[in-house]
Amino acid sequence: MDLQNNELEILRIFSKKAKDIANHAVFKENRLQVSINIKWEKGGPTYTRITAPEYQELLPIVTIVRQSYMENESISFVRVYSIVYQHLAKKTELDPRIMDCVKSAMSGFRDLLRRERLQFSIRMDKKALGPREIVDIWFNGNMFHSDIEKLRKYERLWTAPTGPLADFVFRSTILELANLMVYFGGIIDSHILGDK
Repeated sequence: MDLQNNELEILRIFSKKAKDIANHAVFKENRLQVSINIKWEKGGPTYTRITAPEYQELLPIVTIVRQSYMENESISFVRVYSIVYQHLAKKTELDPRIMDCVKSAMSGFRDLLRRERLQFSIRMDKKALGPREIVDIWFNGNMFHSDIEKLRKYERLWTAPTGPLADFVFRSTILELANLMVYFGGIIDSHILGDK
């Protein structure tokens, strides 16, 4: 069975968005690293510096990544993965290493958002926040202001002393999701859209 028209269109859109990210200056110039330096003294951090692309520069990437990150979006990573996996699983002549790459991309997406990935804890209201929660708070509390509760959480989270850590987690997660999207877009281009 071949891809339905709407599935093919979803893959084309995802692929185009992945190329848009790959053509962004941050990717072209290989400025994907995010680091944080914190100096601790009695009472907490006194010096924090984050090395990363600026928010204004990241905003086009953030808006694209949001479309693949949110599960209810038409080009969500989970939806695109399902289409790709089901389509490629039917290709008997396909090199099994390609399916391994597809599976590793999905595994990478899930692992990236897990709380256990962090080597430190950011807590709010007695709850540890992972990358998924921090990205969600930023999207809905800062970027879109659509959720008053998340706006309040954003304001609390991005103020000292948690602000620099939340900022670090947000920027590094967005860039890693973008990198994963570019990787997956390449698989789609090479092994599905290349045939169409």
